[in-house]
Amino acid sequence: MKLDRVLIAALVLIVVVDLASLAVGRRVLGVATGVVIAVLVLAVAGISTGIDRLPRIESRPESAWGAAISRRQVRAALLLEHVDGSRGEWDRYIRPLLAREFQLSVGYRVGVGSTALREMGRALFGPDLWHWVDPAAAAVSAQGEPGPGRETFVQIIDRMDRL
Repeated sequence: MKLDRVLIAALVLIVVVDLASLAVGRRVLGVATGVVIAVLVLAVAGISTGIDRLPRIESRPESAWGAAISRRQVRAALLLEHVDGSRGEWDRYIRPLLAREFQLSVGYRVGVGSTALREMGRALFGPDLWHWVDPAAAAVSAQGEPGPGRETFVQIIDRMDRL
C-alpha cells in the first residue's frame, strides 16, 4: 500500500516537473525528468528492501519477571486448549505438567519414596482427582475416551494452590 502511494506521487511529480521544464526550456526537461526518475527508483528500492531511515528498536520485556509472566501466560493458554479434549490429550499434555507441579511443590525427588508420593497425592486430592494427576495412571488403551474436563482441572488447580 505504501508503494502505491509512492508511485502515484512520483507520477504526479514527473508531470509537474515536465510542465515546469517546458515553461522554462526544453533543455531542462531531460535533466529534470532524469532526476525525478532516479529519486523514484531509489524510493522503490528502499521500500522493497525494507530500508527505513530510522532504525527500529526491538521491544524487550521490562524485566525478568515480565518475561516469566509472559511465558506462564502462553503455557496456560496452551494448557487450556487441551483441558476439554480427549483422555489421550489429557495424558499427553495436562497430566505430566500437573504431576511435575505437584512433585515440585511437595519436594519430591525421583527414586525416593514413590509410594509416599502416591499417599500424599491421595490425601491431598482424594482418589477421584489423584487419578487424573498420578503420572503412573496414564492409559494407552484409553486414548479415545473423553477426558475429565475443565471442572476437574479447576478442582485440581485449587487443591494445588492450597499447598
